Amino acid sequence: NSRLYAGTANGETTWHDATVLSTEKACPSGKSMLWTIQVQSDVTSDYLTPGQFLKLRWNETTDPLFLAMCSPPSPFAEEEPLQFLVKKTPNIPWLQDISDGTKVQVSNIMGSGFNTANVTVEGEDDMIQHLLVVAMGSGIAPLFACLREVEEGKWPAVSFCSVYYGEWTMDDICWQESFQEWGKEGS
Repeated sequence: NSRLYAGTANGETTWHDATVLSTEKACPSGKSMLWTIQVQSDVTSDYLTPGQFLKLRWNETTDPLFLAMCSPPSPFAEEEPLQFLVKKTPNIPWLQDISDGTKVQVSNIMGSGFNTANVTVEGEDDMIQHLLVVAMGSGIAPLFACLREVEEGKWPAVSFCSVYYGEWTMDDICWQESFQEWGKEGS
């Protein structure tokens, strides 16, 4: 009697090898990093909706992190790496040792993600036209994937988007250039 739930079979996580392609500052302070990770295609093909997440660990001796993808799902998921916003913290020392080329392990994609049915199809009376995004700290990661889908025109019903995003300092705000550009464009 085997059940599959949240990326596990019989309560055991299935781990897949992955490679960190790049690590770069996501904010001026360097408190948060943007990791681009090449993951096996049988894992990435399950990333269908912003808000989904996976577990990531350095190796079998380290505790895993639960990380939401900040890159939007792609129709070419098998070929494209995934991106994650990772907040550096002294409580997880192995984070300091991750660099370009580091081998890590990831679980299967988990969660159902955000319900986007009311924003991806135009013409319905109950469509969401004004998207309100509220996030604190690294909680912006899965919402950033949504914002990128809006930018790419995948949510045609959304005609206006307001973002309220807080951090400890202005230098801790991630993706400042993207937010500034979207503000200029009126996105």
